Amino acid sequence: MKARDTAFYLEALALIAAFLTVLLVLTQVFGLARSLSRRAGDLNAAVDLAARAAEAVAAADSLEDLGSLLNEDGGADIRDGHLELTEGGLHARVSWEPEGSLIRSRIDVDRDGALLYSLETASQKEVSP
Repeated sequence: MKARDTAFYLEALALIAAFLTVLLVLTQVFGLARSLSRRAGDLNAAVDLAARAAEAVAAADSLEDLGSLLNEDGGADIRDGHLELTEGGLHARVSWEPEGSLIRSRIDVDRDGALLYSLETASQKEVSP
């Protein structure tokens, strides 16, 4: 009878150990999934912000015009020949580099100083005679 009880306890102990191992592994998997989801959300927001900034560069005729197009919530400032834009915890730096009738722009989007996305674009502008 005692051997039966001992075998039962050992099997129960092995089952509990297996259950705890599975629980620990699943906790790690779900933690990693949450981290990846947060990073994907940040990247998606950064791409969206950069795309809107690139569209504004194409529509703007000057750096000041670009600032007025992107200054929806008062988060855009012109500094040292580029535009600084803050939105939803993201920070974008939009350069404005005229080369004749071509405007080149580089858009860098970061969160807390860590670069998330960078985009280079150019737009052809008509030169007034």
